[in-house]
Amino acid sequence: MLATLKEIRIRNFSLIEDVKVDLPSGLSIITGETGAGKTIFVHALEVLLGGKISTDDIRVGTDVATVEGYFQVAADLANHIANRWGICFEQNELFLKRTITRDGRSRAWVNASPVPIKVLREIGETICDFHGQHTHQSLLDPRNHLLYLDAFLDIEAKRGQLTHVWEEWVKQRRELDNLLNRLSDMREKADFYKFEIERLERLNLHEGEEEELTSRIKLLENSETIASLVNELYDLLYAGEEAVLDKINQIIKKWGSLQQYVDGADRYLSQLESMLYELEDIVPFLEDIRSNIEYSPDELDTLRSRYMELQEAKRRYGKSSIKELLEYYERLKQELASLDLGEMEVDKLRQREHELREEVERLAGELSELRRAGKHQLEQKVEAELHALGMPNARFRVKIETKETDATGKDKVEFLFSANPGEPLGPLRKIASGGELSRTMLALKSILAEKDTVSILVFDEIDAGVSGRIADIVGERMDKLADSHQIICITHLPQIASFACR
Repeated sequence: MLATLKEIRIRNFSLIEDVKVDLPSGLSIITGETGAGKTIFVHALEVLLGGKISTDDIRVGTDVATVEGYFQVAADLANHIANRWGICFEQNELFLKRTITRDGRSRAWVNASPVPIKVLREIGETICDFHGQHTHQSLLDPRNHLLYLDAFLDIEAKRGQLTHVWEEWVKQRRELDNLLNRLSDMREKADFYKFEIERLERLNLHEGEEEELTSRIKLLENSETIASLVNELYDLLYAGEEAVLDKINQIIKKWGSLQQYVDGADRYLSQLESMLYELEDIVPFLEDIRSNIEYSPDELDTLRSRYMELQEAKRRYGKSSIKELLEYYERLKQELASLDLGEMEVDKLRQREHELREEVERLAGELSELRRAGKHQLEQKVEAELHALGMPNARFRVKIETKETDATGKDKVEFLFSANPGEPLGPLRKIASGGELSRTMLALKSILAEKDTVSILVFDEIDAGVSGRIADIVGERMDKLADSHQIICITHLPQIASFACR
C-alpha cells in the first residue's frame, strides 16, 4: 500500500471531546447505534484531509477543534509529496493536522510545517477516497472516469506516452509563438535598424579619432605660440651660437683631458655623455613639431567640423564615446543578422511542432480506439459486480464523446448509471444515492484492485438497502479488497462487520 492511516486523534470536534483511534492496515469497521458518532468520525477524517468545515464542528463550550492523523507512506509517495509540495519527511512518516476556530478560520500543518488548506486537500485526494456521501469522492468527478477506464484497459503507459509528447508539443508551440512574437517586433524595427546602420556607416567611425582630433585642433589653434617656442628651444639646443649640445660636446672633450690628471674624474664622463644623448633625442621631436605646425585655416575648419559631427552623433544616440557608438553599430548589425537566423529557426520549429502534433493525434487516435473497443468489458464487469452486490437491475455504461485533444487524448469519458428498470441512464454523479455510489465504487475498486493508486478507502452507507446474502457478498468483496487497500467502513450489518480485522 502507498499509504496507511495508523492513528487519528480528534479533540473538541462536534460531540467528541478527545479520542485517539489506532487503525490496522486491513478492513476496519465502525459500527454502533444511531448517534454513537460514527458519521462524526468520518467527517473528522474528511476535515483532516481538506474537507469543508463549519463552526458547528467545534464542540460546545470550546473554542478550537483539532484533528490529527499519522500516516505511514511508501517511499515513492513520500518522494512525490516532497517534490510537489516541498514537505520534509523522516522515515516516510506523514503527520497531518488541522484546527478550526470560532471565527471560522482554519489552519493546516503537514509534518509540522504550516501549509495552505489546498495542499492538505490535494494530499488527501492522493491518499484517500471517500464513498457514500456526496463530498470528496473521486467517483463524482467525471475527469477521473477516464483514469478508471484506462487503468482497467491497462493503457496508462500509452496515455503517459501521449502526455509526454503533448507536453513536448506544448513546449515547442510556446517556443514557436515566443519566437514569432520576437520576430514580429524585430521586423517592425528592421527598417529603422537599416537606416541607423547606414547613417553610422556614413560617419566612418574609428576608435581613437576623437582624441586625435582634439590633439590636432589644439595644435593648430596654438600654432603661432607653439612655433615660436619650438624655434627658441631648437636654437637653444642645437642651432644657435650658444647651443647647449655644442657646449656639452666641448665639456666632454675638456673632461676627457681632465681625467688624465685627476683620479676618479672618469666616472663622471659617462654621465655627461648620457646627458648629451638624451638631449639629442629631443631634437627630432622638435623637428617633427616644426614640420607639422604650419597653420592652415581650412584644415582647422575641417577638423572642427568633423569634431562637431562626432559630438552630434554621440548626443543623438545618447553615447559618451566613439567606442560606445561603434558598439551600438555592432548591436544593430547583430539584430538584423538574428532576424535572418530567426526566420530559419522558425522553419525548424514549425517542422518540429508539426511532427509532434501529428504524433499527438496518432497516439490520441490509438487511445480512443482502445477505449471505445474496451469500454464494453468494463461495463459488463461493473454490472456483474453491481448485480452481485444487491443491485440486480443496475445498468452501467461508459459514455465516450470526442473532445479537443489534450494531454489525455481526444475522449471525454463519463460513467452513466441506472438502478431501476425503466429508469433512463444518467450521469452517475447526479442520480446515484450514497449507498449506490458506495457499491459502484466497491465494484470498480474490486475490479481495479491491483492497479489503484489510492490506498485508503472510506465507505459510508454501503449497507443501504442491503441484507442477508448480499451483505455477505459485500463483506467478502471488501475483505478481498483489503488485501491491497486500507478500508474504513461504517455499517450496521453484522454480516459486513464480521469481516473486520478489528
